[in-house]
Amino acid sequence: MIQKIPRKYASSALPGALSGALSGFALILVHFLYLREVPGFQIDEAWASIFGYQIAFKPHYWPVQVASPYTSALVHYLAAGVFKVFGVSLLAYRVPPMLEVIAGVAFMSAALLKIGEKRAALLLPAVIAFFPALVINQRWPVDSTTFHVLCVGMVALGLAMRFKTPQTRWGDFWWIAGIVLGVMTHILFLGPALALWACLFFNSQLESRRNRIGIILCVILLIPFYGVIISNEPDHLRAAGPLLISLALAVFHILPLSWTRPLAKARNWLLLPFVLVGCLILIPFTIFIEGTWLEIFSNGYLVTRFLIGLSFIPVLLTLFFLRKHEVSTGFRRALWILPLSLLLIYLMVIKPGPRYLEIPFLFCAVLLALGFARLKTSELRWAMGLWILIGGAQLGLNYFKVAVAEAQEDHVVQVWRWHDGSYGFLPKLRLMRRLQREGCSINDLGPGHPHEPFVELAFLSYGSDWPTPKISTCRFGHQMQVRIRDMSRPEDQVERPDLGRYFEGPFKIEVH
Repeated sequence: MIQKIPRKYASSALPGALSGALSGFALILVHFLYLREVPGFQIDEAWASIFGYQIAFKPHYWPVQVASPYTSALVHYLAAGVFKVFGVSLLAYRVPPMLEVIAGVAFMSAALLKIGEKRAALLLPAVIAFFPALVINQRWPVDSTTFHVLCVGMVALGLAMRFKTPQTRWGDFWWIAGIVLGVMTHILFLGPALALWACLFFNSQLESRRNRIGIILCVILLIPFYGVIISNEPDHLRAAGPLLISLALAVFHILPLSWTRPLAKARNWLLLPFVLVGCLILIPFTIFIEGTWLEIFSNGYLVTRFLIGLSFIPVLLTLFFLRKHEVSTGFRRALWILPLSLLLIYLMVIKPGPRYLEIPFLFCAVLLALGFARLKTSELRWAMGLWILIGGAQLGLNYFKVAVAEAQEDHVVQVWRWHDGSYGFLPKLRLMRRLQREGCSINDLGPGHPHEPFVELAFLSYGSDWPTPKISTCRFGHQMQVRIRDMSRPEDQVERPDLGRYFEGPFKIEVH
């Protein structure tokens, strides 16, 4: 049986090996199921895959940064290596990010195991597997939703090793490497990292010489990356912000403890304003984390609307079961990480959509696993059963079903100033197959085509996804235009081959 948490209400429900295997299998299945088809091929992923292709096959192309000055080309070199070994395809690009997610979750489970939370460690993969917002985020393989999961796992495991087995140096390696790689991959990682620092510092966990040296080493390792940002960002003042903050943090830990310790004792007064402002951001965060937003963002509409909000039921049920549970002071202070990280993310990102909230989503998944782990067996069956049932229904009906059928539509979801559109996830593979059947290649797209879906089609043409057409001549000619159908316009509702207007799902092919 799973080793019991030393509390009377935490008896185990299933043999540890079996529950852990089922939990891990669920995580792997939900991330690799229909991986080529789900989700639709979005332009950010297309640009990332094209960078990987260019690194692999373009002579003397060794970029340090990619589309944004605040990101590095690290993950694109990983994609390039995969293309070199396995060939160029959409599936080849998507498999490594899913492996990064699996490895990151495994590291987080190992961290929970290290601190004695064996039951939570076994439950965490299943919690994430039926967490619609996390699954949809992670199946969109860009750096902030996949590689950052791995980095979070490295930091979590490193800190667990550092504080539970301080005699080993491997803990220092893991948390330092996780932070450095996370920030270098996308500067957004710095926000949650600073929130973690605040939590540890104001709980007097960073006073040892070894911990202070570790923070200073992180800053030193990141200075070259900050220098590249400043040299490539036209707004040098804005670009210097991360460097100045990190240097201030390093100087702060060089100062004598007698100078900094009083600040740690004044934590309530210093952190309270930031935590309160961060709590206001919990409102849009709650909308994003429920899952419906991401389902509409991915597919454009919902197949089953009655599922909206039901994912909160097992969470509220768990809180009800734990209403008399004593929460330690340290755990309550750890909760500061959520509002602080949300505040910092919103300060760093102009348009903070769900993709930028991956780390707060993960934090909530760990909290839920810890909550499930403290339930009695009968309570756990109800709470976890509902979590699996509702999460599985949301993912199956409102996410996978539409994407597998390639029936996405172009719609916008908006609540006040927050808005996203499903435009980018329209079924480019379906469009590509139609063009291929008509004997067309990427070269048959005429000038003046829209920015999308040309970029996505361009990458698909590089490898095995878009094979050479069997027909030698494109039936649509060599000057065709591909646009998105606007269903509010009568001409986009009726196909007219005689006028050179063809439809393929949400796309309109215009032949001139």
